[in-house]
Amino acid sequence: MEITYGALYTFGVMYGKELKIEGASYMFLSIATSRIFSGKLIDKGWINQVNILGISSIALGYFFIAYPILESFYFIGLGFGVSIPAFQTQFMNMTTPEKRGSANSTFFIAIDLGLGIGMVAVGKFVETLGFQKLFLMSGILCVIAVFYYYFVSLHTYNKYKKSKYYIFSLT
Repeated sequence: MEITYGALYTFGVMYGKELKIEGASYMFLSIATSRIFSGKLIDKGWINQVNILGISSIALGYFFIAYPILESFYFIGLGFGVSIPAFQTQFMNMTTPEKRGSANSTFFIAIDLGLGIGMVAVGKFVETLGFQKLFLMSGILCVIAVFYYYFVSLHTYNKYKKSKYYIFSLT
């Protein structure tokens, strides 16, 4: 997901200018407001539902960007705003207390690495595919991520939920 975000971060403004669309800043407002309710849902035990909602929202946002709809930025902001803290909570819940510092570092390194790869590597795709197909492919990758989360990651996380190190929530 972060690779697609790196692509959006780098090429979203250029694509918006090409289409004469303003409003990319709304995404960041959406990220901030989504964190208000996502923490409460995570605290109530809805972490898996929050992640599925987040990834699905990101996918929908990318499909809306591919076929320019201004509200696409709201969906992407909502998705990243709810899923990043939820994923971080899951990482912390899946490790022992003495390894939580390194698990947290690994989590943020993975985010930074994905952003960097997305910013650099996706440039070649834009040259050959164009912006619309780039964001359409980003949406497809996020749909694949939803299925991967549901069929693989969800079961792994639920297995670790039963361990004695499970802390439930970071808030």
